Amino acid sequence: YVHPHNGGYFQSAQAFTLDGNEIWYMEHDQSNIDESWNFAELSNVVISSNGNSFGVGMQNATPYTGRYLFKTSNAGQLEYAEEYFTSSFSSEFNDIKLSADESLLYVFGEKYSATINTIAPHLFKINPSNGAIISEQEALNAFVLPKKITLDNADNIYLNASNTDTLKFMSFDHNLNFRWQNFIEVEGFTANAEFQTLLYANGDVLFSAIIENYPDDIDQRLFLARYSSEGNQIWQNTFNMNDFGIAKRFPKDILLDETGNVYFYLEMVDETDIGPAIPEEANQSDRSEGSTNLGRRPEVFSFDSNGEL
Repeated sequence: YVHPHNGGYFQSAQAFTLDGNEIWYMEHDQSNIDESWNFAELSNVVISSNGNSFGVGMQNATPYTGRYLFKTSNAGQLEYAEEYFTSSFSSEFNDIKLSADESLLYVFGEKYSATINTIAPHLFKINPSNGAIISEQEALNAFVLPKKITLDNADNIYLNASNTDTLKFMSFDHNLNFRWQNFIEVEGFTANAEFQTLLYANGDVLFSAIIENYPDDIDQRLFLARYSSEGNQIWQNTFNMNDFGIAKRFPKDILLDETGNVYFYLEMVDETDIGPAIPEEANQSDRSEGSTNLGRRPEVFSFDSNGEL
């Protein structure tokens, strides 16, 4: 298991045994490379079958902001760290996946597009041995900046690009060519598409999102839809989470078991569940007389393979 760290000039990673003992810790210090670099943010990590790890993220530098990728061996030795500065527009690498045979890295990120004269979603194929970009493709069909991609056994790419008023699900092939898309209108709602897209055992695809009424962000629904790998919708379901208590909910994780049951893990914030006030202590008159400790608790929703609660 590799746990990424963020901060300062460093890109770093850690490995542990299953019982929690540290195997190695690695830090890649860039402070002596370019004094204009001031922050490294690691977004995602993927681990190969032989224990090598690959991390992607963003590196701030004056006047540029750029994407980066690094590789560590299974012993925690840095093998390369590649930075790709191309524009003064903000851009980053958001997600990374290994191909089925582990001969390629598929990376999703942002890059300046001359087509629209601003940053746009891009897909990249990268050589894992040296970090060199093999090919890339603008994903303007997405036209928003989602954070995650999913690959199936044929290296088809699935992307949840849901945004305001529309749920957007799409797919690209292993050569980064556009395959299909499906738009579902949800007028008056905006979608948080931070749940990872998952694959069923037969190759079907599960897209999901929390959608909320943007004049009232407490009016939240949990949306999920199952598609074939070719883009045919099998079912969709929208579930009103306020039926289980009016609260603000934040996505945390999603799991799919071997029988097709799906579990959504959320953080529920109940603003009506206010904790006790913090007492004012002597010589601390600037402390608040009333605390707004929100009631926060974990919450799990489970659906079967047909999308039924």
